[in-house]
This record gives sequence, structure tokens and C-alpha cells, in this order.
Amino acid sequence: MRWYSLCLLLCACAEQEKPSSDPITCNGSVALCDRPLDSVVFAATHNAMSSDERGWLAPNHLYSVPTQLQDGIRALNMDVHEEDGEAVLCHGYCSLGRQGLVDGLREIADFLEDHPREVVVLTFEMYASTPLVVAAFEEAGLAERTHALTEGDMPTLRELIAADQRLLVFTSNGGGTPDW
Repeated sequence: MRWYSLCLLLCACAEQEKPSSDPITCNGSVALCDRPLDSVVFAATHNAMSSDERGWLAPNHLYSVPTQLQDGIRALNMDVHEEDGEAVLCHGYCSLGRQGLVDGLREIADFLEDHPREVVVLTFEMYASTPLVVAAFEEAGLAERTHALTEGDMPTLRELIAADQRLLVFTSNGGGTPDW
């Protein structure tokens, strides 16, 4: 009988303890907000666009980029090729699966729009011209959300979120302008 009373007391106390507001998080954690970018680990996928969910032949992943982002992936590696004057995402042979770069970037833009406290890292293996890639960023509405790191610049996630520059883009080669 005493154990039952103790449980009721604990439950009653727990009911009264409600936070006044939700804590501010960055990539799902309060602890990450004030860490410099180079002190944060991002869960990543290689050739993120290559998925069974999208019907690619010999895919790298079961799920598409939107599903990966919903599941907590925050760094995406993608191969960008130039095909018939268009920047496309494909892995090796575009006949195995492809997606227009603009469409892939719009998926990331939609995620960032729906999740204003998240920062995403994008790395490209570049086989397309920089002007085509830049045009895709502009068309997808991501050009202004992209933060260009400069030497010595290591912002915190909080700073990136406050500036609404929540996408960091790196290229394996041929980044050119803008400063990726």
C-alpha cells in the first residue's frame, strides 16, 4: 500500500514540473548551439541521391535524400555531372539513375524551410561547370542560405542559424566562385 502511495506522489509531482518553454536547439541539441563548426560531427551519407526509394539501379541507399534528412542525416555527399547542358546528380553512369541538381537542391531547401534550427553540409564531387551549379543553387533558392567559410572563420551553429546561412557547400575540385 505504501508503494502505491509513493507512486501517486511521484506522478503528482512530475505532473507539476513543466518547462516554461522549449529549449533552443541546434541540429537537435542544446549543447551544439555554441560549438564552432569544426567541433560538431555530422551524420553523413555518400552518394546520398542514389537510393532504392527513387528506383536507382545498384543504389547506395534504401532511402531518398528527404527521408535521410528526416532520419537525422545532416551531411550529404553527391556527384554532380553535366549532361546535355544540365547539372544532374548521378553516380558514375547516369543511366543507372539520375536527378536534376535543381530538384535535389529543392529537396534540401524544403527541409531547411521546414526545420529552421538545422544546419546541413553538402559535399560535391564535381563533374559539371561551376556556372551550371551556381545557377541551380539560385533556381532552388539556396544561394542566399549558403555560408561561405573564409580563412579563420569557424562560426557556431547558433551563428549560422541566426544568419539563416544554414547550408555549407564543399567541392572536391573546381569550386571557383562562389567561395565554396
